[in-house]
Amino acid sequence: MKTTFSSSTELSVFSRTNHEQEILLERFVRILMKHGDKSMARRTLQKALRIAKHLVLPASSICPSTTEFLEQVILHVRPSVEVRRVRVAGTVYQTPSIVPGYRQDTLAFRWLIEGGRQRHHGGGYNKGFSAGLGQELADAWNKQGYARKKRDDLHRLAEANRAYAHYRWW
Repeated sequence: MKTTFSSSTELSVFSRTNHEQEILLERFVRILMKHGDKSMARRTLQKALRIAKHLVLPASSICPSTTEFLEQVILHVRPSVEVRRVRVAGTVYQTPSIVPGYRQDTLAFRWLIEGGRQRHHGGGYNKGFSAGLGQELADAWNKQGYARKKRDDLHRLAEANRAYAHYRWW
């Protein structure tokens, strides 16, 4: 895999990281990308991370690198369980199941982007999508916001349907 974050001068906010963190950044850019415009997705993520770090760091004394910041945000939003629909004897049950790590990251990325889009479109703010995504990343750092609420709701639903866990066969 070609590392695109280390050689670009426009992405100097991304310090040199280990391979897993670069893969995490690249996956987030790919999910963020619309209409095949990866450079715009990179710029949007760069701006959002700067905004998020600016919002979070004055309140806290720690100063993580950008990739460590993003990794911690993803850890705060990742779901560990989800519910799947299982049909047994004509009745559909929502069965809790463990989420694989790759899907955990993907769901976290989607929820963060969805929360950023809702902030951008709702509330009458005209600051752009990167500002909305930055605010969502800052809220996820503080274990708040849309993405964290989605995670907590999913965990609550899985806990409520715990009695149907014996129906799963996968």
